[in-house]
Amino acid sequence: MKQGLRFVARTILGGFLVVIPIYLVVLLLLRVMKSVVGLVQPVAQLFPESVPAENLLSLLLVLMLCFLVGLVVALLSFLLDVLFHPVLEPTGLILYVLMIAAGALGGALGSWRREPS
Repeated sequence: MKQGLRFVARTILGGFLVVIPIYLVVLLLLRVMKSVVGLVQPVAQLFPESVPAENLLSLLLVLMLCFLVGLVVALLSFLLDVLFHPVLEPTGLILYVLMIAAGALGGALGSWRREPS
């Protein structure tokens, strides 16, 4: 009985942990789309009345913005790996960067010792 109740509770919690973030993302997407409608309204007037152009264009604009942000993040990550990692790693500067980060975070990083490669 107790294991069955535990199973039901964990299953419901697991469902919440999947459904709630999806719901929040959809809610945020709809809210951002509503705020972008004013920008796409002049272009949406060029489409026929039977096409929900305002919604489609605002969704497209939001998705393009998300794509551009993801592209910038990927580019910055690539540049950090390509430009800074080869400079910091061989010279040992990576240890100084980690020590500074550990001090700035109050030691929250835990052990920052370099593992042998």
